[in-house]
Amino acid sequence: MADLSQNQMMAQTYELSEDDAAILQEQLLSSLYQEISSERDEWVRARAQSGIETDWRKAEALYDGEDVSEDGGMGLEDSLRNGPASRSRPAGNRSRVRINIVAPAVDNQVARMCEILLPVDDKNWGIRPTPNPAVSKALTDGRAVQDVQGYHLGTMAELAASAQNTAQLACKAMEREIDDQLTESQYNGECRKLIFSAAKLGTGVMKGPFVVRIEERNWMSANQQIGGMAVVNAVMSITEKFAPASRAVDIRSLYPDPSCSDDIQRGKGIYECKEITRKELRALAKRPGYDPDAIRKVLKQKPLLVDVNDNKIDKSQARDDLYQIWEYHGEVEPESFQLLRKYTNRIAGDGEGEDIDPLQSFAGCLIIVNDVIVGALPMMTADNSLENHQAGW
Repeated sequence: MADLSQNQMMAQTYELSEDDAAILQEQLLSSLYQEISSERDEWVRARAQSGIETDWRKAEALYDGEDVSEDGGMGLEDSLRNGPASRSRPAGNRSRVRINIVAPAVDNQVARMCEILLPVDDKNWGIRPTPNPAVSKALTDGRAVQDVQGYHLGTMAELAASAQNTAQLACKAMEREIDDQLTESQYNGECRKLIFSAAKLGTGVMKGPFVVRIEERNWMSANQQIGGMAVVNAVMSITEKFAPASRAVDIRSLYPDPSCSDDIQRGKGIYECKEITRKELRALAKRPGYDPDAIRKVLKQKPLLVDVNDNKIDKSQARDDLYQIWEYHGEVEPESFQLLRKYTNRIAGDGEGEDIDPLQSFAGCLIIVNDVIVGALPMMTADNSLENHQAGW
């Protein structure tokens, strides 16, 4: 990480002017941008070097009925149909018509898996009360129970049956609530996308549950008196609510920590790359956790495209007017978190705070556009000491 100079560190112990504070904030953010973007570029390069992207392209070509051979010989589809190629080929020109046998097989498997895992007329999950041995034993206990004032409350069996019935009713109510939320978020449709990706490319990823904002518009009638006459007008009422949702994510847009090997849980985080328009980018400025000044800075720049060419990161201007937005979910290094906190505290006027212990773990979400952090939100910490501290804007 780019360290601050000694003069800058000494200047932090004194009260700075507004201009000096603005310069210091810009330097802090530049150091943080450089650290985060270099890590992202390393992860993007590592995935390109792993060879998994070549396997995905071959699987995509197979599904589309294309020849995936690299030496000009028989493709994998022909090998599946007719076996390995013979050493000698008959002379003469033969038909080169190819029948796609991979796509129907994949589609049939996807349909069968969806039929088993996602039934149309039933749910593939349910909620039941957790078995409690004490309650089960009390169902056969006929002893009377009284409160502290001596009033008779019933027998142990009656109280146990009442508690069990209350738990069952609560489970049914929660099951209906969850079922409504899954229906609104089109959960079964997203699961079908995941199954299709797993059958076609070998891996499927589901993101969630995360919170989405939903606007409900309802028309309500209102009576008004105009010129002594009663007039009924329709007034639109807009209510806002938050609900959980889950989405199937294209695996080609995910870049996990390369040190995780074959176990994703070993990695410290994951990057997700998506495309966003200028209109959507402006809308982010109104959401909590996003920095309007940083978004304003990005909108003044041309969209930056991050790609890998010859195992090197190539950053060029995108041909269209779509920005690449990178979402990082995972642990944030203590040094990076300290820079975020210094910038946040400088704005709030809360001072620099205490030094961060390297043993502490900080998890959060960083939103990056054009190598500029436009949003930062904390998720959780290992010791829950910062659960109420907003490590962003």
